[in-house]
Amino acid sequence: MRHPRLAVATALGLIALATGAIAAHTHEFRVPILGSAIPLIGAIAPHQSAPNSLSSAAIPQASDSGAEATRIAHELEVAQSTESTETATELPAVSLSADRTQLSLTYLGTTHTINASSLNLRVLDAVDCDRLELAPEQILTGQWFFPSIAIDQNTGNVALPALLRECAGTQVGAVFVIDPQPGAYAIYRVQVPGDRPLPDEFSTFPLSSITDVGYLGSDLLVKHGDASGSTALLVFAQQPTIPVGRYVGCVYTIEEEGRRLCPEDSAD
Repeated sequence: MRHPRLAVATALGLIALATGAIAAHTHEFRVPILGSAIPLIGAIAPHQSAPNSLSSAAIPQASDSGAEATRIAHELEVAQSTESTETATELPAVSLSADRTQLSLTYLGTTHTINASSLNLRVLDAVDCDRLELAPEQILTGQWFFPSIAIDQNTGNVALPALLRECAGTQVGAVFVIDPQPGAYAIYRVQVPGDRPLPDEFSTFPLSSITDVGYLGSDLLVKHGDASGSTALLVFAQQPTIPVGRYVGCVYTIEEEGRRLCPEDSAD
């Protein structure tokens, strides 16, 4: 079922992916991340507290010029803006191991190591690599991480795409969302819908080769493609109570022979 936010979110997402706007929030691990030009830790310098009121000496008298009154109004506006930036979210720092099987997550002075093999979920209608056919249901674990990881600049949540299986020119992928917390973290599974309802929160229909992930606002965009050259962009809208987004729709960005990249409408 298409959601009314899809048209706007998809249009903005396509523009952002095409122009590189999402790249500011997406980190390709082609170089050590701590040496990247894109800082992952919010380096917001502390600000002096702005005065709550202007002193009597700063109040313009009736004889003061309009220019002086304008200057004081501008200074007050700047002070109020400075106060509002002091509550900005501190972002985690992330880096991948050379073989992309481990993620290092540092948040508020604590570092955690997350192994791809520790992530698992139930995948419906994915290729069974042992029998080379679609299986109605499989429990799959991560093999390694795709080299595109996104950090939500508003919340600090980390979108982590992982490869689950690969055989016969086909990849089975999924996206996990890490919610960093003081001294700990929580992991959520991004759920891709399909032609039947998902049985639980640990289940999804598969993604193919994930080429990019990014945040637009706090909406998650996932781009994946297949061996035919087709690519599609899935949009997951921010939810108010949990870090993982809710699927709202999909659009093909390149359409070749592949026709399985956008989910079929799932039953309500």
